[in-house]
Amino acid sequence: MSKIQLNCCNEAKDDEDCVCCAKCKHGYHRACLKSTGQFSTNTESTTEWMCPACTSRRPKGNSENTPVRNKNTLVGSEQNVTKRSTKRVAVSSLNTEKSSHLNDIREMVSETVRAEMKEMLTQMRTSIKSVLNSELKVIREEITDMKNSINFINSQYEDFLKEHCANLTAVKDLKENNTKLEATINALNTRVNELEQRTRYNNLELQCVPERKNENLIKIVEQLGSVIGLDITSDKIANVTRVAKVNRQSTRPRSVIVQFNSPLTRDSVMAAVIKYNKSNPRDKLNTSHIGIGLSEEKQPIYIMEHLSPGNKALHAAARLKAKEKDYKYVWVRNGRILIRKDDNSDYKVVKNMDFLSNLS
Repeated sequence: MSKIQLNCCNEAKDDEDCVCCAKCKHGYHRACLKSTGQFSTNTESTTEWMCPACTSRRPKGNSENTPVRNKNTLVGSEQNVTKRSTKRVAVSSLNTEKSSHLNDIREMVSETVRAEMKEMLTQMRTSIKSVLNSELKVIREEITDMKNSINFINSQYEDFLKEHCANLTAVKDLKENNTKLEATINALNTRVNELEQRTRYNNLELQCVPERKNENLIKIVEQLGSVIGLDITSDKIANVTRVAKVNRQSTRPRSVIVQFNSPLTRDSVMAAVIKYNKSNPRDKLNTSHIGIGLSEEKQPIYIMEHLSPGNKALHAAARLKAKEKDYKYVWVRNGRILIRKDDNSDYKVVKNMDFLSNLS
């Protein structure tokens, strides 16, 4: 056998049994390989055998295909078995030391980070607490001011409420007093109206009697007495005069008020007038009967009881209401205003405006 380059003991011996690496073509004594456990006798696999150097540079594959030496295999066997290198133990130890060193570094970094975080949190707490205290101080002051304002407003409101309650009581008393006063005033008005009407019990009112200069009202009354068939002498007349107009814009002549010596005389005259007008429906009392307007158109003359101002207004309102509600009769008797729906109904006494408002 020719000399080859050896990578084991570097002793070239022709008669030495060698095996060549299938990759790098370097030779190795079998005996050297066997002593290190890196080669087993197997003539069938020597052509594909690779030296330990090439094997270490070979890409790692699936460990399932790695041949494992059987404990029963003879030492002198030529079976080609790849044996794990003993240098892996050193790599494992190095990895362990490296891992331990990394763990120490991690612990140091963790402790440093924790310390920094703790200090940072402490600073943040201090800063936040300071900011919150300053802000809360302002808020507390504002709340205190607001509380004082609310207390002041509440005090003012309580005073206002007391005053309001007192005012309500006063208003209630005033309303009650006003109601009593209204009732009293109404009663007094009624009494005054009655007294005014009583002072007119002897009076009659002649309406629509034309006015003339130098007129003699007593003669006119005596002439009316002769027309109605009643002897009215001057001794029965206490007073006769014209009164001012209520409505100055009216074109009607001023009314003539005749005051007789007694209510009996007044009632006799009033009864004779009613009888005459019923007896002469086509020729009721008019201006021709008193010698006025003989050459002119006749104007009717109305004779009625002399009413007080309150009764006059009530009488006028009753006449309007009678037209509105289709009442047939409205008349005055002894200062009272009477109203009747028709000939078959009963009469009603008109006492006040409320009565007319509720009239059906």
